[in-house]
Amino acid sequence: QNNYLNALSGENNNYFIPISEVEANYKNIKESFGGGAYTKTNSSSQAYIEYTFTVLNDNPIYAFFKSNNKKRAEIYINGSYAGLYNTTESYCIINVGSFDANQKVTIRLNLLENDIYIDNVFVYALDINKFSETLSKLKAGGLNISDFSDTRITGQVNVESDKLLYTTIPYEDGWKAYVDGKQVKTEKVNNLMLAVSLEPGNHQIVLK
Repeated sequence: QNNYLNALSGENNNYFIPISEVEANYKNIKESFGGGAYTKTNSSSQAYIEYTFTVLNDNPIYAFFKSNNKKRAEIYINGSYAGLYNTTESYCIINVGSFDANQKVTIRLNLLENDIYIDNVFVYALDINKFSETLSKLKAGGLNISDFSDTRITGQVNVESDKLLYTTIPYEDGWKAYVDGKQVKTEKVNNLMLAVSLEPGNHQIVLK
């Protein structure tokens, strides 16, 4: 996400700040086979993993549980139920929430199966001030869409210097870009999204 926002904005900011001190505690769980594989010690009793950390400010917190195996668990944040873990994707990102500065936060995973696989856990705080500032800049310099459909987008954009106009359209050979009536080359950003190079000035854009 840092790379994507910096590519869009032309800046070099760290929007997601890692929280490095995360303590893990286990109940009725043993590590098996290494590499993040955990198994219940007693299959008939409740088992959970708790991750505890302290936040520095009230910025939003996100937790990224890296796992290549889909094993279900209930998520509790400071004792409140927050949904199910890892039911639809192998890499699970949780919106933990916002908290008071210096507050201790606990994420508990209650196992719903006899084992669970978690290769690593990463906790990040989103610098909401930098994030909001960048979004405001992107909106100010973005495409003002006048007409759109599934296969065609028309709009105006004014740029003060040479820049890339980024879109949320997945890059495909079928999409063509026109600037002031002339077809121009499209570019692929982050190996995913379609973008168009622009010179300074006010331009009419057509994507189809």
